[in-house]
Amino acid sequence: PCAAAERVTAPFLYRVRTGLPWVIAKWAQSADGRIATRAGEPRWISGLESRAMVHRERGRVDAILTGMGTVLTDDPLLTVREVRAARTPVRVVWDPRLSIGIDRALIRTARETPTVVACTPEALAARSEHANTLREYGVEVRATAGLRALLASLRTQCATLPTGDRTGASTVLVEAGAGLVRSLHAEGLINDVWVFTAPHTIGDAGPRSVAPMSAAELAGLPCVWHGTRGVDAVEVRRVGG
Repeated sequence: PCAAAERVTAPFLYRVRTGLPWVIAKWAQSADGRIATRAGEPRWISGLESRAMVHRERGRVDAILTGMGTVLTDDPLLTVREVRAARTPVRVVWDPRLSIGIDRALIRTARETPTVVACTPEALAARSEHANTLREYGVEVRATAGLRALLASLRTQCATLPTGDRTGASTVLVEAGAGLVRSLHAEGLINDVWVFTAPHTIGDAGPRSVAPMSAAELAGLPCVWHGTRGVDAVEVRRVGG
Protein backbone atom coordinates (compact mmCIF):
# COMPACT_ATOMS: atom_id res chain seq x y z
CA PRO A 1 0.00 0.00 0.00
CA CYS A 2 2.80 2.42 0.80
CA ALA A 3 4.46 1.83 -2.58
CA ALA A 4 1.14 2.32 -4.36
CA ALA A 5 0.53 5.57 -2.48
CA GLU A 6 3.99 6.80 -3.39
CA ARG A 7 3.32 6.12 -7.08
CA VAL A 8 0.09 8.12 -6.93
CA THR A 9 1.52 11.09 -5.02
CA ALA A 10 4.86 11.19 -6.87
CA PRO A 11 3.68 13.51 -9.69
CA PHE A 12 2.30 16.09 -7.24
CA LEU A 13 5.38 16.01 -5.03
CA TYR A 14 7.66 16.23 -8.06
CA ARG A 15 5.87 19.33 -9.35
CA VAL A 16 6.10 21.00 -5.94
CA ARG A 17 9.77 20.13 -5.52
CA THR A 18 11.03 21.00 -9.02
CA GLY A 19 8.57 23.49 -10.48
CA LEU A 20 8.37 21.25 -13.56
CA PRO A 21 5.45 19.30 -15.03
CA TRP A 22 5.32 15.50 -14.84
CA VAL A 23 6.59 14.21 -18.19
CA ILE A 24 5.40 10.99 -19.84
CA ALA A 25 7.21 9.70 -22.93
CA LYS A 26 5.37 7.11 -25.00
CA TRP A 27 6.34 5.06 -28.01
CA ALA A 28 5.26 1.97 -29.91
CA GLN A 29 7.66 -0.71 -31.13
CA SER A 30 7.69 -4.14 -32.71
CA ALA A 31 8.60 -7.28 -30.79
CA ASP A 32 12.20 -6.87 -31.98
CA GLY A 33 12.38 -3.22 -30.91
CA ARG A 34 11.84 -1.53 -34.27
CA ILE A 35 9.57 1.36 -35.15
CA ALA A 36 9.19 1.09 -38.95
CA THR A 37 10.59 -0.57 -42.04
CA ARG A 38 13.40 1.13 -43.93
CA ALA A 39 10.80 2.60 -46.27
CA GLY A 40 8.92 4.03 -43.31
CA GLU A 41 6.06 1.53 -43.30
CA PRO A 42 3.94 0.63 -41.47
CA ARG A 43 2.79 3.99 -40.23
CA TRP A 44 1.13 2.31 -37.26
CA ILE A 45 3.05 -0.26 -35.25
CA SER A 46 0.43 -0.64 -32.53
CA GLY A 47 -3.18 -1.74 -32.90
CA LEU A 48 -6.45 0.16 -32.69
CA GLU A 49 -6.91 -0.56 -28.99
CA SER A 50 -3.48 0.86 -28.13
CA ARG A 51 -4.11 3.96 -30.19
CA ALA A 52 -7.43 4.48 -28.41
CA MET A 53 -5.56 4.31 -25.09
CA VAL A 54 -3.17 7.01 -26.33
CA HIS A 55 -6.06 9.24 -27.35
CA ARG A 56 -7.61 8.85 -23.90
CA GLU A 57 -4.30 9.83 -22.33
CA ARG A 58 -4.06 12.84 -24.63
CA GLY A 59 -7.43 13.91 -23.26
CA ARG A 60 -6.08 13.80 -19.70
CA VAL A 61 -2.80 15.69 -20.07
CA ASP A 62 -2.29 19.44 -20.30
CA ALA A 63 0.21 19.49 -23.16
CA ILE A 64 1.65 17.25 -25.87
CA LEU A 65 5.30 17.87 -26.76
CA THR A 66 6.87 16.87 -30.06
CA GLY A 67 9.96 17.73 -32.07
CA MET A 68 10.71 18.82 -35.60
CA GLY A 69 11.75 15.35 -36.71
CA THR A 70 8.25 14.07 -36.03
CA VAL A 71 6.66 17.18 -37.55
CA LEU A 72 8.60 16.70 -40.79
CA THR A 73 8.21 12.91 -40.98
CA ASP A 74 4.63 12.36 -39.80
CA ASP A 75 3.00 15.83 -39.99
CA PRO A 76 0.85 14.92 -36.95
CA LEU A 77 -2.24 16.68 -35.65
CA LEU A 78 -1.73 15.57 -32.01
CA THR A 79 -5.40 16.06 -31.22
CA VAL A 80 -7.79 13.90 -29.21
CA ARG A 81 -9.98 11.85 -31.52
CA GLU A 82 -12.55 9.05 -31.23
CA VAL A 83 -12.79 9.29 -27.43
CA ARG A 84 -14.43 11.75 -25.06
CA ALA A 85 -11.74 14.14 -23.83
CA ALA A 86 -11.59 15.73 -20.39
CA ARG A 87 -9.61 18.62 -21.88
CA THR A 88 -7.94 19.89 -25.03
CA PRO A 89 -4.18 19.65 -24.56
CA VAL A 90 -1.90 22.39 -25.84
CA ARG A 91 0.33 21.16 -28.67
CA VAL A 92 3.96 22.17 -28.19
CA VAL A 93 6.70 21.89 -30.81
CA TRP A 94 10.34 22.10 -29.77
CA ASP A 95 11.81 23.83 -32.84
CA PRO A 96 15.16 25.35 -31.78
CA ARG A 97 15.82 26.94 -35.20
CA LEU A 98 12.24 28.15 -35.71
CA SER A 99 12.11 26.33 -39.03
CA ILE A 100 8.57 24.91 -39.00
CA GLY A 101 6.66 25.64 -42.20
CA ILE A 102 3.19 27.09 -42.37
CA ASP A 103 2.11 24.05 -44.43
CA ARG A 104 2.37 21.74 -41.39
CA ALA A 105 -0.89 20.41 -39.94
CA LEU A 106 -0.08 21.79 -36.50
CA ILE A 107 0.19 25.31 -37.90
CA ARG A 108 -2.83 25.07 -40.19
CA THR A 109 -5.04 24.05 -37.25
CA ALA A 110 -3.57 26.36 -34.62
CA ARG A 111 -6.71 28.49 -34.43
CA GLU A 112 -8.77 25.42 -33.56
CA THR A 113 -6.32 23.81 -31.12
CA PRO A 114 -3.86 25.82 -28.96
CA THR A 115 -0.34 25.49 -30.36
CA VAL A 116 3.02 26.66 -29.04
CA VAL A 117 6.23 26.68 -31.08
CA ALA A 118 9.29 27.00 -28.84
CA CYS A 119 12.69 28.05 -30.13
CA THR A 120 15.93 29.53 -28.86
CA PRO A 121 16.16 33.28 -28.23
CA GLU A 122 18.76 33.48 -31.01
CA ALA A 123 16.41 31.85 -33.52
CA LEU A 124 13.59 34.19 -32.56
CA ALA A 125 15.83 37.21 -33.10
CA ALA A 126 17.07 35.91 -36.45
CA ARG A 127 13.65 34.83 -37.72
CA SER A 128 11.34 37.44 -36.24
CA GLU A 129 9.45 37.84 -39.51
CA HIS A 130 8.70 34.11 -39.65
CA ALA A 131 7.63 34.25 -36.01
CA ASN A 132 5.15 36.99 -36.88
CA THR A 133 3.79 34.87 -39.73
CA LEU A 134 3.26 31.96 -37.33
CA ARG A 135 1.44 34.28 -34.93
CA GLU A 136 -0.90 35.29 -37.74
CA TYR A 137 -1.88 31.61 -37.94
CA GLY A 138 -2.72 31.61 -34.24
CA VAL A 139 0.54 30.10 -32.98
CA GLU A 140 2.18 31.24 -29.77
CA VAL A 141 5.92 31.56 -30.41
CA ARG A 142 7.95 31.17 -27.25
CA ALA A 143 11.71 31.62 -26.81
CA THR A 144 13.36 29.43 -24.17
CA ALA A 145 16.96 28.58 -23.36
CA GLY A 146 16.45 24.82 -23.65
CA LEU A 147 14.20 21.91 -22.80
CA ARG A 148 14.29 22.39 -19.03
CA ALA A 149 13.43 26.06 -19.45
CA LEU A 150 10.64 25.13 -21.86
CA LEU A 151 9.08 22.70 -19.38
CA ALA A 152 9.39 25.25 -16.59
CA SER A 153 7.62 27.83 -18.75
CA LEU A 154 4.83 25.33 -19.51
CA ARG A 155 4.43 24.66 -15.79
CA THR A 156 3.95 28.39 -15.24
CA GLN A 157 2.03 29.33 -18.38
CA CYS A 158 0.62 26.71 -20.71
CA ALA A 159 -2.81 27.78 -21.92
CA THR A 160 -5.01 30.84 -21.90
CA LEU A 161 -8.43 30.29 -20.33
CA PRO A 162 -11.61 31.90 -21.74
CA THR A 163 -11.33 34.42 -18.90
CA GLY A 164 -7.95 35.49 -20.22
CA ASP A 165 -6.13 33.97 -17.24
CA ARG A 166 -3.16 31.70 -17.76
CA THR A 167 -2.98 28.15 -16.45
CA GLY A 168 0.12 26.00 -16.11
CA ALA A 169 0.69 22.42 -17.24
CA SER A 170 0.76 19.68 -14.63
CA THR A 171 1.38 16.79 -17.04
CA VAL A 172 3.08 16.71 -20.46
CA LEU A 173 2.90 13.79 -22.88
CA VAL A 174 5.88 13.43 -25.23
CA GLU A 175 5.12 12.00 -28.67
CA ALA A 176 8.39 12.40 -30.50
CA GLY A 177 11.32 10.70 -32.14
CA ALA A 178 14.55 9.44 -30.67
CA GLY A 179 16.33 12.80 -30.74
CA LEU A 180 13.93 14.66 -28.46
CA VAL A 181 13.17 11.68 -26.22
CA ARG A 182 16.85 11.00 -25.62
CA SER A 183 17.62 14.68 -25.03
CA LEU A 184 14.88 14.86 -22.40
CA HIS A 185 16.15 11.67 -20.77
CA ALA A 186 19.74 12.93 -20.77
CA GLU A 187 18.61 15.99 -18.80
CA GLY A 188 16.62 13.88 -16.34
CA LEU A 189 13.31 15.33 -17.50
CA ILE A 190 11.30 12.14 -18.17
CA ASN A 191 9.30 10.68 -15.29
CA ASP A 192 7.30 7.83 -16.84
CA VAL A 193 7.56 5.86 -20.07
CA TRP A 194 4.64 4.13 -21.77
CA VAL A 195 5.80 1.36 -24.09
CA PHE A 196 3.44 -0.35 -26.54
CA THR A 197 4.95 -3.54 -27.99
CA ALA A 198 3.29 -5.21 -30.98
CA PRO A 199 3.64 -9.00 -31.39
CA HIS A 200 5.14 -8.90 -34.89
CA THR A 201 8.78 -8.38 -35.88
CA ILE A 202 10.19 -6.04 -38.52
CA GLY A 203 13.83 -7.06 -38.81
CA ASP A 204 17.13 -5.26 -39.09
CA ALA A 205 15.96 -3.03 -41.95
CA GLY A 206 13.80 -0.99 -39.59
CA PRO A 207 15.09 1.82 -37.37
CA ARG A 208 15.45 1.03 -33.69
CA SER A 209 13.00 2.08 -31.01
CA VAL A 210 13.16 5.64 -29.71
CA ALA A 211 13.84 4.23 -26.22
CA PRO A 212 16.50 6.35 -24.50
CA MET A 213 17.88 3.33 -22.67
CA SER A 214 18.69 -0.30 -23.44
CA ALA A 215 16.05 -3.01 -23.17
CA ALA A 216 17.77 -4.32 -20.04
CA GLU A 217 17.80 -0.88 -18.43
CA LEU A 218 14.14 -0.39 -19.31
CA ALA A 219 13.22 -3.76 -17.80
CA GLY A 220 15.03 -2.77 -14.62
CA LEU A 221 12.87 0.31 -14.03
CA PRO A 222 9.98 0.07 -11.53
CA CYS A 223 6.81 -1.13 -13.26
CA VAL A 224 3.85 1.11 -12.47
CA TRP A 225 1.36 -0.83 -14.60
CA HIS A 226 1.33 -3.51 -17.27
CA GLY A 227 -1.38 -5.12 -19.35
CA THR A 228 -2.58 -5.61 -22.90
CA ARG A 229 -4.56 -3.63 -25.42
CA GLY A 230 -5.73 -5.91 -28.19
CA VAL A 231 -2.68 -7.92 -29.23
CA ASP A 232 -0.21 -5.34 -27.91
CA ALA A 233 1.65 -5.55 -24.61
CA VAL A 234 1.65 -2.28 -22.67
CA GLU A 235 3.87 -1.32 -19.77
CA VAL A 236 4.28 1.88 -17.79
CA ARG A 237 7.64 2.27 -16.07
CA ARG A 238 8.86 4.93 -13.67
CA VAL A 239 12.09 6.62 -14.75
CA GLY A 240 12.37 9.34 -12.13
CA GLY A 241 10.42 11.60 -9.86
